[in-house]
Parts: sequence; structure tokens; C-alpha cells
Amino acid sequence: MTTITPARNARRPARRSALGGSLRVARRALTAAWVLLRVAVVVAAVAIAVAWRFYGYVPVAVQTGSMTPTYPVHTLLFVHDVRDTQVRVGDVITFDPPGRVPRTTHRVVAREQHGGRWYFRTKGDANPVADDWREPGTPEAAADETYLRGVSYSKGIAPRTAYSVPYLGWLAALGTMPYVRVGLLCIPFVVIALQLLSWIWRREDEDEPAGDEAETAAPASEPEPERVVPQREAA
Repeated sequence: MTTITPARNARRPARRSALGGSLRVARRALTAAWVLLRVAVVVAAVAIAVAWRFYGYVPVAVQTGSMTPTYPVHTLLFVHDVRDTQVRVGDVITFDPPGRVPRTTHRVVAREQHGGRWYFRTKGDANPVADDWREPGTPEAAADETYLRGVSYSKGIAPRTAYSVPYLGWLAALGTMPYVRVGLLCIPFVVIALQLLSWIWRREDEDEPAGDEAETAAPASEPEPERVVPQREAA
């Protein structure tokens, strides 16, 4: 009685290490994300610079929720200077209120002309009542004139909102944080470190033998013939 045993091939295909493959995938993902981030930042910066320099559209970041849902927090507004005579009810204007209130962007709900100047009553879309910009403790605060509750532009030029871009105001908000500013200063050093790591990984790839390519290029070897091993029959 004879049995047939297939011969084992001692050669095994070369395989890349799991760590090396993971590093390559991570490197490619980081490279793609970094390229997209740089392209997005450059495009946004160029668009803002062109709109500001050549068309007079000034970027203003929304810092509070008084204009939600029309303009949520961190929306980037582009305001354009117009004559105060062109401002109508329903327009969104930017102004510096009296006192220590920071620059505000609210909607015009009423307008009134007094003494040759236009006064605008404003209100945030999320606020229940209109703004009252009379300073406490002044004679104007006790007066009943409606126009005193509004805002006015001494030079007759009013910044009126023309366009808005959601979420882009994050850039302006991040710039006001001290730790974020320090982080932004560190970005160039991080970029240099990533470039060095990318160069090192690329050199390792060039020095490493292309096992998979060699297997692909090499012709498939023919299977070895099966060997017949004779066995003695039992008596």
C-alpha cells in the first residue's frame, strides 16, 4: 500500500510589518489633512483680504448669541459702509454703543430723524425687547424722546451687514485666547517636526526591499511534483 504526501514549499512570501503599515497609513492621513487645512486657510485668507481691500467689506465676528438664530455665535459677518440715509428697518448694522458696551451688531426695528441726524432703534433677534442705549445717570436717560434710545452715526456712515459665513468667526475668537495664541506660534515648529518625520519615513521606505513588488513581478513557480512514498504491506 502506498500513500501520497504533498511536498511543502519552504519559501514564504515576505510581508511588511503591521507597525510599518500603520505608520504609512497614519502618515498619509496626516499629510492629506494638513494639505487640506493649508488650502482652506489660504483660500479663506485670500478671500477675506480681497473683499476687505478692494471691495470694502470688513469682517466682524459674532461673539454673543443675541442675533441667533439668524447669526449664531462665531458667525463671520462682512459689513459694508453705507450712508445712514440708506439704512432701512430690517437691516443689520454694526455700531459702538455708548458707555463700556463693546461693539454690537443688531437689527434696526425703527428709525427717526432729529436735528438733521438719523437715530436707529435696534434689537437683537434673540432679545425680547428693543435696546435702550441711554446712559444711566444722564439727563438723556430721564427724557422721553424716543430717538435718544437709539444709536446715531456722527459722520453719517453706517456699517451694514452684507454677507455672513457660519463658523468662520472661530478664527477671530481663537485669536483672543492667550493659550491659543501661544499655540499658533508653535505651529511652525510642529510643521517642521512633521516634515522631518515624513522625510525619515520616506527614507525608510526607499531603503526597505519591496517584498510585495518582488512577489508581484516574479513569475509564479510551478508546483513541485508529488512524491510517492512506498510503504510495506503488512504480512
